[in-house]
Amino acid sequence: MPFKIVPVFGLVSLVMAASGMAYAGDSITEDGAGFYNAYGCGTDSDMTLTLEPGILQFHETYCEIQHEIWNFPESELELECFSEGMSESRSLRLYVAGNGGIEVSSKDMATSVYFEFCG
Repeated sequence: MPFKIVPVFGLVSLVMAASGMAYAGDSITEDGAGFYNAYGCGTDSDMTLTLEPGILQFHETYCEIQHEIWNFPESELELECFSEGMSESRSLRLYVAGNGGIEVSSKDMATSVYFEFCG
């Protein structure tokens, strides 16, 4: 079932403009493609996230999207992830912040990490 954004007094447009994210409607990995760092841009860190169409890559973990519900500014993802010769299924929630960063959390919201958009 496709989602439709209905601006409420321009709020959705304002959040999208502030975040610098161009909403295409297909996937957070397409709309938010780029490099993110949990410790801030320019910081040498292993807490990184790269978004490419259909893919999330954390420092040493590569994940392919199996299923996504993308309803700006939030995406619920079912992933198949690969790291150090192992594979596992993961469920994550990604939320686009007003400044263009992304909060990544477990679906139950028990853990979360904020990643700053770096380009």
